[in-house]
Amino acid sequence: MPRNTHKAILVLLLLLACMLMACLRAVEPAKPRDFGITDLFLPLDALPDNWQEVGDIQAMGPDSSLGFGDTDDAFQIYGVRQGRIPVASYYVYKNDSIAEAERWYDRDLSFWFSKSPIFGQLFDENSTPKEVSYRSAYADQFHVACEYRKTPVDSGYTCGVIAQYEEFGVFFDTVVKPDTVSLEGFNTIVCHIDALFVARLALSSQPIDCK
Repeated sequence: MPRNTHKAILVLLLLLACMLMACLRAVEPAKPRDFGITDLFLPLDALPDNWQEVGDIQAMGPDSSLGFGDTDDAFQIYGVRQGRIPVASYYVYKNDSIAEAERWYDRDLSFWFSKSPIFGQLFDENSTPKEVSYRSAYADQFHVACEYRKTPVDSGYTCGVIAQYEEFGVFFDTVVKPDTVSLEGFNTIVCHIDALFVARLALSSQPIDCK
């Protein structure tokens, strides 16, 4: 058999082995964790000074106030101090496997970041200002985008990020205005989210500096 044929077969076998390992990693059950879902929420000192938690971290699920997600998922709402309208929301999803997390990501990416006949375009990459530049080097999947909205009484950006880290999914969105958070501040929050998941899942030996 010609030497080039041997090399081609070897490369093919290596590729098949890599694909098999990736598939096994995706479908195997999620590994046990030494932390809970609430440990994946940001502390207040990682958020703008004028933000506050609106209530406690709440479980999701069909019987929750949201009416979707599973009972081992959770969410938190944030508002500005003395403000009556929430300005940001944070959702963390715990999936049974990486494959399930990948399906969650594809589904929610399509819902939040694609044009919907019901909601329109919630977050449009084409409308995202260049100041929103943070990208994760460690997430399995990661997407960030903004949409500019103008109404008769108000205007400003709404920005969101969605990411998958192994079996976990996270979605965060916020209103970007002078009295809530700047575009640079949104970048910093996204960095803090990334740093938290990287630290909890031990995805890097070096901490991420968000300053």
